[in-house]
Amino acid sequence: MARGENLVVLKNLNLEVAPGEFATIQGPTGGGKSTLFQFLGALDTPDEGTIQLGTHQLTKSSSGQLTRVRRDYIGFVFQDFNLIPTLNAYENVNTALEGRAISNAGGLTIIAVTHDSGVAARAERCLHL
Repeated sequence: MARGENLVVLKNLNLEVAPGEFATIQGPTGGGKSTLFQFLGALDTPDEGTIQLGTHQLTKSSSGQLTRVRRDYIGFVFQDFNLIPTLNAYENVNTALEGRAISNAGGLTIIAVTHDSGVAARAERCLHL
């Protein structure tokens, strides 16, 4: 690729995933998977085209609107986790839930999340990273 030449990573992509449907994104290194997730996660915007998540038109949203969409509707499991080593599992989950529109009456939400993810038995142990 010559200097100054545009690199087209994603072109003519149309992806629709129904509520409750499970989908995977697979492809070779450099195929645009990470770029796609940057767009789907409202972390970056494409040079052209639109991205819609449910009723939210991400490419036309303000920074504040994108923050709310990321907070309320989008979750990531990163390849390299970003746990806080000085916190236990319960506290790490609580940190992730802070600022969300999720009721945490008496810690019930965190207990449910740790139970559903299979870490309830170790929720109060310190992490060994």
